[in-house]
Amino acid sequence: MMSPGRVYASTVVVLALCCIPSQVWAQPAPAAGIEVVVPPDVPPGADIIEPVTRSARAPFDGQLLSTDTAIRWTNRLRWYRETMTRFVAQHDEIITALNDSNARAMSVVSNSLGREIQGLRTDLRTQARLLQPDPVPFYKTWGFAFALGCGLATVIVGFVAYALTAI
Repeated sequence: MMSPGRVYASTVVVLALCCIPSQVWAQPAPAAGIEVVVPPDVPPGADIIEPVTRSARAPFDGQLLSTDTAIRWTNRLRWYRETMTRFVAQHDEIITALNDSNARAMSVVSNSLGREIQGLRTDLRTQARLLQPDPVPFYKTWGFAFALGCGLATVIVGFVAYALTAI
């Protein structure tokens, strides 16, 4: 049967194992304050694709962009590299923060389990000492009783022999 202290310690360890991951995931994202850079829509408006027929004044058959749409797409292409660089940096920050958080959670759990295992080893040693038979005092052993019996018998035989020779 487990002692109340052992039951309490085991309950705390189980609760820690259940609650630590939920506390880690409940924290706000570490890079939540960083905004994603979006290229500005200059000039503002919706993208317009103008169809061109072969007989119209255009260098080729297909679609042409309106002037405002062409400027917006040019700006987006210029901002693309910077936007992707910042996005990758944000992603790396988030992954680093999550890895650090997971490492802290694992160290807390492994330290707790290490202390629990050490406690179990100590308890096993204590139980082994308790289960070992107590050493019997020398005067309660059969060898001592036999030697004492032989000694007393020798003394009695000696007194009887002395008494018989003294008569």
